[in-house]
Amino acid sequence: MQCRITVDECTVWRAVRGKGGHRIHVPVTPRLKLDTMVYRLALAKLRDNERQFVWADAWIPEHYRSRIPILDSKWIAQGVYRAKAFIDDNRKTLAPFLASGLEEMDVSEEAA
Repeated sequence: MQCRITVDECTVWRAVRGKGGHRIHVPVTPRLKLDTMVYRLALAKLRDNERQFVWADAWIPEHYRSRIPILDSKWIAQGVYRAKAFIDDNRKTLAPFLASGLEEMDVSEEAA
């Protein structure tokens, strides 16, 4: 199954001008969006102010892996990362999973 996923990249620090003209360093976490193959989907527990998403165990292509921290706990296996798949970005793709009522679904056989 193909999905558009969103991955938080390495945090970088950006210098901005604060009150009084002083420089303040603030953390910035750029987000990487890519279309890739997904092996498993799982519902996420959401808070009221969050954008709706499901967790997707997705294949990360080799050239994107260097942009994700190596020691991140969301790495499941070699090349497989647990990322967010936002429902509004994948409305048609995720419709069968959301309609099934299951909390998690293995979709790896559909990809083959």
